[in-house]
Amino acid sequence: MQGLVELARKGVKVRIITNSLAATDVMAVHAGYARHRHALLAAGIQVFELKPDADAPERRSALPWRFRLGSASAASLHGKTFVVDGRHVFVGSFNLDPRSAQLNTEMGLTVNSETLARELVAGINRDLQATTYRLALSADGALEWREATPEGEQLHTSEPKASLWRRLGVQVLSWLPIEGLL
Repeated sequence: MQGLVELARKGVKVRIITNSLAATDVMAVHAGYARHRHALLAAGIQVFELKPDADAPERRSALPWRFRLGSASAASLHGKTFVVDGRHVFVGSFNLDPRSAQLNTEMGLTVNSETLARELVAGINRDLQATTYRLALSADGALEWREATPEGEQLHTSEPKASLWRRLGVQVLSWLPIEGLL
């Protein structure tokens, strides 16, 4: 997180797309990520969370999103994909954490292609509004989830489409010292 914040402070455009609580299959991972949302947003990083119904037929696209069975939602991101400097594309399962680097068998592929990078970014830009919630900080510093709907923007002040039990579960998990295990 610190590396992303430093990049944003240097003027680099950083945009994160990850699972919403309603779309995740691992609540502990969401709890580890959720504690950083305020700092990411305060640093000017754009944060988007995948809607649980992002795989609806009218929203399906060529984005490199993996739809997984058995998750809390039909739609869930698992693959990691990013573009650097409009020409370097990474696609893989590797997480940016010590566990992936030292314990898990993870891998990724880096492709140096302006064409692929441009098409990937165009696809993300095309589908981002329909498939994600855009996170923001309210005037008083509270998290907001902004959803584009045909009727206009809808504002959520708690994790959209996540049950009270899921929200409470993440809250309890966030109190545990598990970040090093994620």
